[in-house]
Amino acid sequence: MEQFILQDSRGLIGSRISWWREGGSYTTDLNQAEVFTRDDAMSQHASRWSDIPWPLGYVRPRHEMAVDFQYVTIHWVPRAGTELCYVASRFHFDGNDIFWLSGDALTTDLTKATVFTLDEAFSHFGSEASAYTRQIWPKAYVDSKARPIASAVTMSVDEALEGTGITLHRPLPQRRMTPKCGGCGQFVTADQAPSGICRHCR
Repeated sequence: MEQFILQDSRGLIGSRISWWREGGSYTTDLNQAEVFTRDDAMSQHASRWSDIPWPLGYVRPRHEMAVDFQYVTIHWVPRAGTELCYVASRFHFDGNDIFWLSGDALTTDLTKATVFTLDEAFSHFGSEASAYTRQIWPKAYVDSKARPIASAVTMSVDEALEGTGITLHRPLPQRRMTPKCGGCGQFVTADQAPSGICRHCR
């Protein structure tokens, strides 16, 4: 049986796609996304075009593991040792998700983050950590806080639905209404309408 999850396409959390959550509301955590049959997903999409069905089999293999800063707390880290750790770019987020050092670049995907020993981290980033531009986090703790997310940067709903036979409903374009004078009925410009002054009848 085909399985689908529903995107709330009215907005993103950074680049993160927001899904219908099991039990109500919305979530970026794929583990908490409600799973629908094709018929149920299409029924909801037909009733509200902004609820977009995605095949779960397309999304899952393309997920990233990310860490929401709201669910981690700063805690003591030893000043030296062989314990494994990650280094975060402090005050730098995609939505609520932390950026991690990945070689010479940054990533929010924890699976691509560079793993350091504490000795290596403090040797390379100790002064920056002291200046609050970098944060050193124990790997085991951060791993326990990671969740799978879907990024709108790396996924396309058109690609996801290719070959499924599903055609999405699109909102009809809104016709722009030209304002009219309440007195003479002539069309007026947008800047004249709020003032109530008509160049035709004054």
